[in-house]
Amino acid sequence: MKAGYGFRDERMTLGMDQFIGEPNYWDRGIGQAFMNFMLKRLTKEFGTFRVVVDPRIQNQRAIACYLKSGFTKRKELPQHELHEGVWEDCVLMSVEV
Repeated sequence: MKAGYGFRDERMTLGMDQFIGEPNYWDRGIGQAFMNFMLKRLTKEFGTFRVVVDPRIQNQRAIACYLKSGFTKRKELPQHELHEGVWEDCVLMSVEV
């Protein structure tokens, strides 16, 4: 499955998905703090090499958070996620830690 996303090496790669569901907690730095904590923890505890996420393209808040946490955009994933009955385009992002 990793090769389908362009990762051809044997190093550990983990995928994550998270969300902050309460709008009152948006734009407060919680997402970036969480991502930074998780990246450090995954590296320390499991020797993780790469972490990937695939936010919906229209979720610019999430994409900005991931970019601030060191992720880079790798490629678009057309009609990748079924969200509320509609197939949405996503973007594959990764960070090597």
